[in-house]
Amino acid sequence: AHKGKLCLSILAMLLVALLSAISIGAIQPILDLILSPTDAPSFISLPKALQDRLGPLVNSLAWVREADKLTVVAAICGVLLVLVLLKGVLMYFHKFIMNYVAEHVMMEVRNDLYAVVHTLSLGFFNRRPTGEIMARLTLDVNLLGDTVIIALSQALREPFYILSFGALLFLLHWQLALLSILV
Repeated sequence: AHKGKLCLSILAMLLVALLSAISIGAIQPILDLILSPTDAPSFISLPKALQDRLGPLVNSLAWVREADKLTVVAAICGVLLVLVLLKGVLMYFHKFIMNYVAEHVMMEVRNDLYAVVHTLSLGFFNRRPTGEIMARLTLDVNLLGDTVIIALSQALREPFYILSFGALLFLLHWQLALLSILV
């Protein structure tokens, strides 16, 4: 019943992980521009794996060749700001959907529990204290909802982050990334 919403949440988390890797990868061009000699022309450095594909395209942009370093750094920082804002919107969307699904799962469980409680005999209610029954119906269902939110979010988020940051490591320097995995 909630598969579509969970798929949207998974897609949002995947995009957040990708945007996180891109925003971390965008720090290299900023540092390269800042640390390059003052008389060097403005350029946007990319990892070696992307240099052949995207380097000529990015550096052929007229504003990159004509602008001073500070303008290029400001533009990259502006792109980073947009990435962070987009990441925030996607995280909010993910959390909103996960909370929505958890609330609906809890509602369905409560409705099922109340249906079962109505079929129980009066002897059951005489043997059990009212507080214990109420605690089971409310607290345990809330714990189930919290588990749905936390477990699914963590189970989805962490593998996506590992994969996206691992891909970034291999894009930056595949030999060093391979060595770090082996060690």
